[in-house]
Amino acid sequence: MFTFDAAIDAVQNSKKKVIDTVVTDKTVASVLTHMVEAETAYAKTVCQIGTDAASYVNKELARNFLNSAKTDYSGFAKANEIVMDACSSMLKAFSTSGSGKKS
Repeated sequence: MFTFDAAIDAVQNSKKKVIDTVVTDKTVASVLTHMVEAETAYAKTVCQIGTDAASYVNKELARNFLNSAKTDYSGFAKANEIVMDACSSMLKAFSTSGSGKKS
């Protein structure tokens, strides 16, 4: 499965390299490196949660789609026929009652 870990590591390792190159004070460099490591853990966690959520939604959509494909729609044809017959009867009654005629 695809993960964002490689991209996150590339960016965060670049930050660490800049810290090692630019910051000369070892204490400040240590603090900044710990901050970058915390960012790395946070970013990986957020990406994993997003990936898990997207995977769950995708599975549920697929499951619901497959279940809807199993539905027997043959009853809808009969219901449609009944409704159309009722509409036809109402139209016949309306047109024969004289209220639909122009004067």
